[in-house]
Amino acid sequence: MKRSVGNNRLRLSRTEMYGAFWLFRILVIISLLFPLLSSAQTAEQQKRLDSLLSINQNYNQFDSVKVKLLIEVYRQYMRMKDVDRVEDYTDRAIQLAQQLKLRNFAAITYYRRGLFYHGRTNYVKAEANYVSAINEYNQLKDLDMVAGTYLNLGAMYANIPDYAKSLEVNQKAIAIYEKLGNEPDLASCYTNISSIYQNLGKASQSLVYLQMALKVFMKDDNSVRGVSVVYNLIGSAYFDASKEELAKMGNSNKERLQIALFNFEKSLAIAESLKDNGLIASNKRNIA
Repeated sequence: MKRSVGNNRLRLSRTEMYGAFWLFRILVIISLLFPLLSSAQTAEQQKRLDSLLSINQNYNQFDSVKVKLLIEVYRQYMRMKDVDRVEDYTDRAIQLAQQLKLRNFAAITYYRRGLFYHGRTNYVKAEANYVSAINEYNQLKDLDMVAGTYLNLGAMYANIPDYAKSLEVNQKAIAIYEKLGNEPDLASCYTNISSIYQNLGKASQSLVYLQMALKVFMKDDNSVRGVSVVYNLIGSAYFDASKEELAKMGNSNKERLQIALFNFEKSLAIAESLKDNGLIASNKRNIA
């Protein structure tokens, strides 16, 4: 016997209708408040900018204080994503810092402007500013910042992708971190290089650097997450390896999945102990 369409309509209890009513009201309130909150944040940013511009305009000495004011102004423009003003005030800060021989302020400004353009995927300008930052930090003999800037360049080149350049600058960072005895950042370099080789389909070479990274991370109690990340990457190296690469790694195609699973499970166990949802999800996807 056929039922009319009307008889098939969903019927809600009073409790369900009451809950649905309040859920609707909450969603309406959120939709009304969100533009207000966004507008309030914009107004607060503009208020801070106006205050900084006023202080800068009224400060007439061209000294280190003036440089610091210019830095605060361009950082606020960075938060507001005003590209033209960022360019203007970073230029002013760099020019005055160089006149006053305050190289550290010029260096950090080049570095931040590099990050700013890197984030906006303007890689040409990001590269130019990173290179200028490296030159300044070399003059200051601040090797840690030189290496850190090389790491940023390496990440940028990998995104382009220009793997040859990425490998080159990562190797430069490695040489510096070895000299400084900075093992945690050294391990990060190894991990970056392993990812490059993985993207190039060279799993055997990727594995070499992953094992180097794992050795460093396992010595440091504060690098437990690094251990989990490396196990995950080792699993991927085996899982994605071609027969030719597996042969170089000393394994057969039959062993590939077993070794990959072993590493994914080790990574998952650590990730669960850390409650790291991102790593947990990544490993579960790989295991499934």
